[in-house]
Amino acid sequence: MAYHYLTGHHLGQAASNSTSLNTISPSTYRVKRGHNRSPRRWLLSLIASAVMLSACSTATASQSGGTGTKRGTTVAPPHLVVTTGPKHTRVFHNVFDPSVIDASSGIYLGWVFAHPGSAQSRSAVVRIDRANAKVLSTNVLAGSIEAGVATNRHLWITSSNAPSKAILYEFNADNLTLTRTIPLIGTDPGTSMATTNSYLWVSEGDQLLRIDRRDANLRKQVKLTAAFSATVSTDTQDHLLVVAIANRGGQGRIEIRSGANANLIGTSASLNGVFAPRTAAVGKNIWISEATGNMGYVSRYRLRGLTPTVAGCPSSLLTNSPTCILGSNGLQVNASHQLIFLSQVAGGGARNACIDPSNGSIVAQLPLAPTDQLLTIGHSHLFVMTQTRRENVVELPIPSACLGG
Repeated sequence: MAYHYLTGHHLGQAASNSTSLNTISPSTYRVKRGHNRSPRRWLLSLIASAVMLSACSTATASQSGGTGTKRGTTVAPPHLVVTTGPKHTRVFHNVFDPSVIDASSGIYLGWVFAHPGSAQSRSAVVRIDRANAKVLSTNVLAGSIEAGVATNRHLWITSSNAPSKAILYEFNADNLTLTRTIPLIGTDPGTSMATTNSYLWVSEGDQLLRIDRRDANLRKQVKLTAAFSATVSTDTQDHLLVVAIANRGGQGRIEIRSGANANLIGTSASLNGVFAPRTAAVGKNIWISEATGNMGYVSRYRLRGLTPTVAGCPSSLLTNSPTCILGSNGLQVNASHQLIFLSQVAGGGARNACIDPSNGSIVAQLPLAPTDQLLTIGHSHLFVMTQTRRENVVELPIPSACLGG
């Protein structure tokens, strides 16, 4: 759900009152599948403890707005099996296409399951007690989860069940009761989310949506010029929006906008890729990860002026530099604990690490196996998808050096 997102799209920095899907930052991206988990881009998933848990309550999906579940129809999510792995890590078993949000109110885990007799996919969402892994509440929604953000009172999730058809759901953060649905009609069904002090911002293809967190009303729609896909995150103080866009040909740019009204403050020079890049801001720096089709790369930009620290990255380089890192299309950045986290399946220690946001130097390597996909950076643990015969999510301690940002 994280969660984001997974990922077609992604994340920002740690916030005091909100937690996103793909890191503990307030922004979230579409989650990838496999080496490209979403039909767009990014990759992510998890594992974790020793008891079989039942999804304690059956969710009544009294949803509106084309959710795919008729009002009053009860659909029970599958049981969640949790066991204890090596070094007391918890493993969540058989969760296909998982998403995770690590929030103050608990851990939210979402995954796709096939419901007998249904032609379309459904996703289960459960809230899990952090201490004992007990399932506290459950619900079910139509489609696959694209992104998610948890605030003090609400859990926000976007899902997609058809091309160019996505829905924004608002749940009660404690009992997962569905409180609102908002149909999304942007050019691209891929979504990402970010929160500022008063608003939830949702990027949806060629537009930004501003939703008031107090009453969940849609307050503003901002058209993004020449955009087909877009991602949104925030700066460290949650005052500015970092918006990345790309047109249908993959040509795009990075924009800085006001976190209050999305007024444009600055824009970068053009950059090329496949879809809008993922962004992660810490301090005076913005890191982006971009897939080009043949390869992927990570580059550092200065927040002031929106200029790359290595001009021409990646086309001018045959080798890596600390602030222009080459990899596969699945190479990603996330911001958490005031550091930048790199992740890539089979990327080795150089591409699975937390790094200094000011210069790109490696602070510590992440304890990921070659086939692991990093889903979410939580308060104290990494949530990682492992691929064996089935997809599991594992909870791994974050290296202590990566917690001190």
